[in-house]
Amino acid sequence: LFKQLPGVNFAWRETTLALPEHADYAPIKEKLFAAVNDVVQQYKGEIDQEARAIRQTTSSAAVPVESASPQVQLRFSASAVDAVVRYPVPVQRAAEIEEKVSEALLRVIRQ
Repeated sequence: LFKQLPGVNFAWRETTLALPEHADYAPIKEKLFAAVNDVVQQYKGEIDQEARAIRQTTSSAAVPVESASPQVQLRFSASAVDAVVRYPVPVQRAAEIEEKVSEALLRVIRQ
């Protein structure tokens, strides 16, 4: 379940990519991170402002607020390796950022 905090226009998006079999996954992970980070940096001011609002809204020490930075994690299974890419977005620009991130990640995978 997800509940938006009142007055905070910040959300996380996640996409999962199937990686090529027998690839060198460490460099792919770095390239995926660089690609998503390049897009997110264009909106850093808005993201940081919303992250500060979250910290102020949830000032309780019992509620940790994670860093508003993109993340790439590899998920290994018996049949595949997936890259799980998470990144922050200001809600009002979510569709715009999602499109740019998708294009950037696709360029990396095609290389």
